[in-house]
Amino acid sequence: MATITGATSGVATIPQNSSGNGLTAQALLNSVATVNGGAQTSGNTLTPSSTLTTTGPVVVGVGGTSPTNVGAVSLGTLSPNVVAVVINNTSSTTMATSANSGNDTIVSGNGGLFITDSGFFDTINVGGGTNAATLNGAGGTFSGDGANTITLNNGDKGAASTVMGTTGSSDTIKGTSGATGKLFYTDGGGTALINPTAGNVTIVGGTGSETVFGGSAALGGGVATAGAFTGTLTVTNGTGYFAGGSNGGNSIGSSTVGGSTLVGGGSGDVLASKGAGDRVVAGTGIETLNASQSSGGVALFGNANGGSLMYGSTSAGDDFWLANSTVAGVGFIGAFVSMHTGPGASFDNLNTTVKNTVDLGGSGTLGAAKASVYDFISSVDKVNVFNAGSATASLTYFSASNFVQLSTTTGASILFLNTNAVKTTDIVGISVSNNGTVAL
Repeated sequence: MATITGATSGVATIPQNSSGNGLTAQALLNSVATVNGGAQTSGNTLTPSSTLTTTGPVVVGVGGTSPTNVGAVSLGTLSPNVVAVVINNTSSTTMATSANSGNDTIVSGNGGLFITDSGFFDTINVGGGTNAATLNGAGGTFSGDGANTITLNNGDKGAASTVMGTTGSSDTIKGTSGATGKLFYTDGGGTALINPTAGNVTIVGGTGSETVFGGSAALGGGVATAGAFTGTLTVTNGTGYFAGGSNGGNSIGSSTVGGSTLVGGGSGDVLASKGAGDRVVAGTGIETLNASQSSGGVALFGNANGGSLMYGSTSAGDDFWLANSTVAGVGFIGAFVSMHTGPGASFDNLNTTVKNTVDLGGSGTLGAAKASVYDFISSVDKVNVFNAGSATASLTYFSASNFVQLSTTTGASILFLNTNAVKTTDIVGISVSNNGTVAL
């Protein structure tokens, strides 16, 4: 419960569903109480055609000293001199802020707030119930408990819109077609579903979880669809499902909780797993899939239309699934797989007991997968071949370079670097012959 000093406009308390959000609401109400010279008026009987005749800063109250059902109230578009609205109405309250104003504060209980925010740097807080906010302005902040639908309907005006989740919130955030405004989301312990369309999104994870995607995604046992995500996604300490935007340059990092899915969207993505059992999927273009800081058990997937740098955990085994890609990266084709050695780490310090697998043909008939494997350890690591059919394979040893090449009759070619010890017994699922040694 948040209290209002001076019982502003007849509203003395505003209920909150979670204690954390109660602290946020109380801080906002403390700032409202310091408005000097502001008229305090009741909004219980206001309609969209009502006119506030007061001058100077105005605080509008809707409801009463305790949760009060004054019926559905519509405040229309707030005039520029309204600086705050406090609501303790068990029915819904509808309003809009003016594009000619800013720094408004709206604090609501759990009766339901429906607001169109067109101002600059407005602050909206809800205490529960079902709420909906359309963000047309810039720099606004929405926070609070309840089932909240936030629509991003603005262009990029410089300042990002901020949505702050709570332990008592379930947030659905969606961008309208072509909306390019930036979004900053902080996880407060609840859940969020984010379909951002064209804007860039930054997420700071917490104890809750998020789902971010555009287009189509396999979610909840079915296929979910939304508008295409053409922006860029940045995630720190995320738990959940994160699909980057097609603009590329996505930087998506999971938490240590484990079980998250990171999906690339365009060239230049960096997908970093820190949790056991994460699923990391490359997008189109040149992608970096880095599980070197995870506790292992990560599944890393290449993309048939990209080139993938893949780094495994040094503490537990991972699965590296190679796609039938012939896209060239810098010094490799298809994928560069570093199973034991993290980016920038010394090859000499690799963990020689971690058991990894390189997997081919897992998405269908074995094809022409291409890859370079940096640090394969014979009798520890394995190559698993699926759906080989009648295909066969051969190993060729290059004595001068210390490389070994695995070739299949379907056109797959895996070059093992820094080792000449790969044996036919390291490869399962296909018949392998020794093709001899070449002085290269």
